[in-house]
Amino acid sequence: MKMLRIIIVAGLAILIISFTAAASPLQLLSLQEASLDDEPVRMVAPKASPMATGPAIKVIQPDFSKEVRSPLNLDVRFVPQDGRKVDLETLKVECLKIITIDLTDRIRPFAKANGISVKDVDLPSGKHKIRISIADTQGGISQETIVLKVP
Repeated sequence: MKMLRIIIVAGLAILIISFTAAASPLQLLSLQEASLDDEPVRMVAPKASPMATGPAIKVIQPDFSKEVRSPLNLDVRFVPQDGRKVDLETLKVECLKIITIDLTDRIRPFAKANGISVKDVDLPSGKHKIRISIADTQGGISQETIVLKVP
């Protein structure tokens, strides 16, 4: 009887811990990462990038044309072109600071072929330039860069 009680209590503890972890916001950037200087301003014009030939990248949320409050919802759609399939293995999400911070592994659990959907993304205050790139199975590549300003 005592052993059964221990097993039940342990099972409940695991359930509570996993529910709490699932309900907590995704920490997209640490305070230390967010405090890094922005990427340097280029003194020469960058080479023209090739036209996006991969899936269209559409940021549905947040509205990055204005300041956003953290935690925020992140909703990005990948729209295949000409019937080609999105190659999710090529997904890359980066924060562009003085060094490039690869956020792909933090985002990958929330990514599917049709896009990225994360509720409660926690971002520290500051200006964060995020670059998303994805390709299709034919090798077409697209990239979108957004700037999130968090007060």
